[in-house]
Order: sequence, then structure tokens, then C-alpha cells
Amino acid sequence: MERAGKRKIFIILILLAVMSVLAVFGCGALRGQALAEVAAVSEESAAHDHNDGEWTALTADGGVLTAGKYYLADDVTLTTDLTISGEVTLCLNGHKLTGTGKSSVITVNSDANFTLCDCSTEANNVVGGVTYTTGVVTGGSGFYDGQAYSRGGGVYVAENASFTLTGGSISGNSVEYGEGGGVYISEGSTFTMSGGSIAVVKDCRRQGVGVFLIKEAEKIILEKGGGRALIHAQTRAKEFYLKQGYLDTGKADEEEGCPHTWLYKNCGQN
Repeated sequence: MERAGKRKIFIILILLAVMSVLAVFGCGALRGQALAEVAAVSEESAAHDHNDGEWTALTADGGVLTAGKYYLADDVTLTTDLTISGEVTLCLNGHKLTGTGKSSVITVNSDANFTLCDCSTEANNVVGGVTYTTGVVTGGSGFYDGQAYSRGGGVYVAENASFTLTGGSISGNSVEYGEGGGVYISEGSTFTMSGGSIAVVKDCRRQGVGVFLIKEAEKIILEKGGGRALIHAQTRAKEFYLKQGYLDTGKADEEEGCPHTWLYKNCGQN
């Protein structure tokens, strides 16, 4: 258990680098000006019972969710995108949450605290030709700034708010211009990711962004007192990491139905 915890610490530190570095490029799945709060946990998303009287099934009406716990009983296509007010937890429950395509699927208001989780790992959701074994947030177009839809196609987090992602996938979202097709974190807000995934914007691949992010992540790991970076990468992307000096641990598994490989590198070594 301790070893798994250490793996998560290093992976989450890499996420921290992604948040701070994507601002330079202006494109990517995640964009944010705020420093993320990071936390290592042993479980990606704790199991819970939606029939215990504490959970409310989300309907297609969407709109404002006030303090409470909500879940998807089935796939939901919203007629009004979600706005989070207060302290809210939403469990995807293995289903697909599709936005209206007219704004961010989920907007977290200032001073609100939002947690996105998923208690299912046996789903079969297809987005953009990719099959996810988790629930998915998709179909968002971003926050409207008065001229166009920009920032946070999937989730837009306003100032002085918090967003915690423990499970599920954010994929198939976009913005007309700006940053954060998947998630945008405003200044003064925090983002904690201990599970789940955020898809990389396809148009920003093969532009050298990945190499820069890896190098910056390694710097942050050293600054935080770490010595080794561990990466859980898609097997088809293994060669990319090998070229950056990573070594194959020889351990492989699957995540969301896709073959993955564990690789490592002692930071500071080229």
C-alpha cells in the first residue's frame, strides 16, 4: 500500500506541472493559473450506496445544484448545463453526462466546492472513438466571455472555488479559443486530482508540448523533495517516454480497457 501511495504522489506532482505549464502554450486538456493542492490517496473513488437516502438522481433539467450529493442513474443529456453552488458531490456512476454544447458542462461558482467521482469501472462509454470503462463528462464548449466560448469546455472553475476529481473521465470537450478544453481553473482556486482522467486536446499533440511538460514535472518533483518519477502510460506511447530517459519497469496492466505500462526515471538524470 505504501508503494502504491508513493506512485500516486509522483503522478499527481506531474499533474501539478501540467497545470502550471499549459498556461504557456494556451492549449491542452487542463489550464489553470492557481497552484493545485495535491493529495495522495489509496483509492481513486470510494464506494458508496446511492440508495442510502443521501443521494439525489440527476435529471436532464440540470441547472443549479445546491449543497448535496447527486448521481447519474443513466446517461444524461442536459437541457441546461450544470452550475455548482455550495458543496456538491456528483457521481457519474459509470454513465455519460453530455452538455448542451452551448457552455461548459459544469461551472463551479465562486466559493463553491465540487467533487466529481465515479463508483463504476465497468462502463462502456465511447467518446471520439475511444472506449472508457468509467463515466464521462463530454459535449462542453466552454465559458462564454461575451464574445466567444473559451476556457473550460468540460469544467470551468471560477475564482476562489475548488474542484476535486477522484474518478471518471473528462473527454470530448472543446473551446472556440483560449485554454482548457477539458478543465479551466481560475486564479485563487484549487484543483485536486487523485483519480480519473482528462483527455489531451488532439490538435495540440505532436507539438513538443509533452516533452516540455515532462521536463517541468521532473523539476517540480525535485523541488518537492522527490527523487524518482513513476508514470502509468498507455503502452502505445511507451516509446515517447523511453526517448525522454524513462525505463520500463516490466509491469503492465489495463486502465479503461487500454493496455498501460509503468515506467520510471531518476529525476535530474538525462
